[in-house]
Amino acid sequence: MKKILIFIITVILLFGLFFIWVVNKEIKSEKSELKEKILIKKQKEYMSKIDSISLFGIFLREDVNKHLGTFLLDENGIYQTPKFEGYDVNTAYFHKNFTTGISPNIKNENFIDYYVAYDPYSRVIYKIIGVLPKKFIDLVPNDLEKTEMSKSLLASKYHKNCEDYLKPLIEVISDGIKNKTDLLPVPIENMEGKGISIQYKMNSELGFLDQHPQNYFGLKTRGVSSYKYDEYKTTILELTGHCNAFRPKENLYISLTHKVIEDYMVSSVVLEFNKKINKQKISEDEIKIKKKKSSIDKTGLQ
Repeated sequence: MKKILIFIITVILLFGLFFIWVVNKEIKSEKSELKEKILIKKQKEYMSKIDSISLFGIFLREDVNKHLGTFLLDENGIYQTPKFEGYDVNTAYFHKNFTTGISPNIKNENFIDYYVAYDPYSRVIYKIIGVLPKKFIDLVPNDLEKTEMSKSLLASKYHKNCEDYLKPLIEVISDGIKNKTDLLPVPIENMEGKGISIQYKMNSELGFLDQHPQNYFGLKTRGVSSYKYDEYKTTILELTGHCNAFRPKENLYISLTHKVIEDYMVSSVVLEFNKKINKQKISEDEIKIKKKKSSIDKTGLQ
């Protein structure tokens, strides 16, 4: 009888402990879910501020078709409109084919032309460009120097004139970014071809989001090379006033870039898209050769 009683008490204790374990697990699960929901809400609130950034009424990550429609697209989904002939290395080499002239919702008297760069697959805008009326050569006061001075001397002597011209415009745009977001602005100096450049880094204090905002946009995460990994903050926007004394007769311009999407374009989209175009071109060339072959007199050739 005593053994049976001990067995019953043991079973009751075991069931009690199991019940307590189940309840605790449920409570922890609910707390974890609540914490996750709060974290997701904070992420959305923070990122929505970045999505509120626009230039000339054009929003980064906006669908480019919204502004131009689809009637101007070629068979590869590229706009058959004027491309931007900028002199910045990234713009000229990687992004030229993916730019298009645009008539913005809000025009500004300081700018004469407007362009955007877009992802040919998702159609999202990742760069907004405003072309200014002045050229670098216009900021060189002496006519003799305009004609005889080398470009390297122009750069060293009059680069500050270009920066002074761009600075008020950059500051006005930067003030708007700082008023709308909690990003961390970091001025970048001595960038080739760039008179003034400000990078805006993630500053949400939400840990992984600051280090890898790519995940938020559904993009593949790239590695971080910083030795202070925990303190690393990804650059998400870049505002640049472009000065290039080596192209003194080209118009100056200002660009606002979504760096996360631009990096994804450079690392993945551009290469993939160009491979697709080249493959199509090879197929078309093969078809042309076959047609030409079929029209050739084969007498004595085979």
